Order: sequence, then C-alpha cells, then structure tokens
Amino acid sequence: MAQSIAVIMGGPSSEHEISLHSGQMILRVLAERYRNIKPIIVSKEGYWHVDGKTVSIERALSDIKVALLATHGQWGEDGHLQAILENFSVPYTGSRVGASALAFDKSISRVIFRASGLNIPEGMVMIKNSLPPEERAKEIIRVMPNGSWLVKPAQAGSSVGVSFAKYVKQLVPAMAEAWKFGSVILVEEYIDGIEITCGVLEDLKTKQIFALPLTQIIPPPKHDFFDFSAKYSGETMEITPAPIDNKVAELAREAALRAHAAIGARHYSRVDMILKNNVPHILEINTLPGLTDQSLLPKQAQARGLGFAELLEHLIQLALVDAQ
Repeated sequence: MAQSIAVIMGGPSSEHEISLHSGQMILRVLAERYRNIKPIIVSKEGYWHVDGKTVSIERALSDIKVALLATHGQWGEDGHLQAILENFSVPYTGSRVGASALAFDKSISRVIFRASGLNIPEGMVMIKNSLPPEERAKEIIRVMPNGSWLVKPAQAGSSVGVSFAKYVKQLVPAMAEAWKFGSVILVEEYIDGIEITCGVLEDLKTKQIFALPLTQIIPPPKHDFFDFSAKYSGETMEITPAPIDNKVAELAREAALRAHAAIGARHYSRVDMILKNNVPHILEINTLPGLTDQSLLPKQAQARGLGFAELLEHLIQLALVDAQ
C-alpha cells in the first residue's frame, strides 16, 4: 500500500473549529496534487477518526509518509500532538515538541525573548489562587500603574480569552475570563502602536530561515485590539506588504527571525509584534499559524511569489527532508 500524506485537524482545543476549517482548505488544495491523502480528524474528546470511523492512534498513523498539521491551540500546537507523532516515528510539519511547548506558553516565551535581547511589553504572570480578585488587581496596579492592560491566558491562541482593560474596574472581569482557559494568566501593558505580524520560513535547500513580507493589522474602530472577534469577523484590514518605512520593516523582520531562532522553531512560524516609536515589541510567536488561503502567513508567502499550493508543498518537503 502506498504511503499517504496525512492532514491532521481538530483536537481537544478551544480552536477546534478553526482547525477543521484550515484542514478542509488544505485537503482541497492537496487533492489537486496527490492521490493518497488521508484526513485525520481528532474530536474534542480526543478520539481519532479516519473515514468517519473511530480508530486507535496506531491505526490512524499507519502507512503515513508525512503529516501536515492543521491543528491550533491546546494539544495540537503545544507539543502534545508532536510527541505522539514522534513516538510513532511519523514525520510532520512545524516545530518539534520542545519548541512547540515553549512557544505556546506565553509566560515562558516572553522570558526567552527578553533574554535574547528582544523588546517585549512589560507584564506579570499570575497564578490563580484563593486571594480575592480585587487584591490581585492591586498587584497589577503596583507593577504597572500606568494602564491600560491586556489580560490573556498563558496558554491559548487566536486571542481566545484575551480582554482589554482600560480601567482598573475592568481588571477583575478580565482576569476571570482569562482564568476560564487555564490557571496561569499573563497581564501585559497595553502598547498603543502599529500592530504587525511577520512570517518566517525555512529554505528547503540551505535550511536557513528568512522573513516574509510584513502585514499590518488594522482592527475595526469598535475593537481596541486584534481580538478573537476581529480576527474572524472579516472586518479587520490586513495590508501586505505593510506600508511602513523600509528601515523599520527591516528591524521588525530581524526581530521575527531572532524570536523564531530563540524559541528553536522549525520550518515556519509567525511572529506578532507592536511597533512603538518605530521599535518592534514581540507579543507572541505562533508555531502553527493559520493555513488557509486567507490566513496571514500564506498571504505573506503569496506576496513573495509563493502560492498557497506551493507553500503547502514546501512545508511537506521540509518535513520529509528532516526525516531523512
């Protein structure tokens, strides 16, 4: 039996539906190039499905040449899925276990970025405990008295659970929302600047990484930042290449490359930043960024002359080369 190219999607994550959307888009494109495509859908409960049937992990991962990961968020992006694939010796796209885990935990990745000389927003990590929320809010004000603040789960993607607190009274409900998604949250100073994002891609021949053109993100006026609603409502303006000064753009691209390298990411990533006074501040790195033809990184690749189908082929070949 010929080995298949697997597309793994879904999983026990708050971004389950987003992942399914990415996976279906990838399947449609790959079907035009390959005959042996194996869709694997992992349910929210963690059950693996092939051809509509629940199967064991071992059976799902049998006869696979390479797995293209369309997963996002917990489990699929934080190293859990990657560990399963490595246990079954299945080559896969994206970062390995360690880098995936480091990147997904914002409370850890920001320490790595700062240690690497990169600029990050001021912030503090808060672990849920028995202290009254009002007391926790006072802690935030002591550390970052100049507000406003962004409150987010330490481990979540797609701006899930993220709130903007402009006033002190908004901190308590913002923390409560973030704690719905885990016991560790991150509170950062809100930087009023230009929001940009930069894809990083590995060269197939040289294995060197290079930065893709920047995208400027302009949320609709009713949104204070690029939150979950702004990301998926279709109202946000995304401009690629970003209309910013060439020298500033080069600084941002260099920061993205350094963030990718600092985390130890592999194959590709997308680094989100805020420009303040022409200085890039790293917000986070996504080791499995969205993969539809309307997602940010594919649009950046397109601006460089690499179409969506070619980008998917590039990622597949990177995984295969690493497996040799």
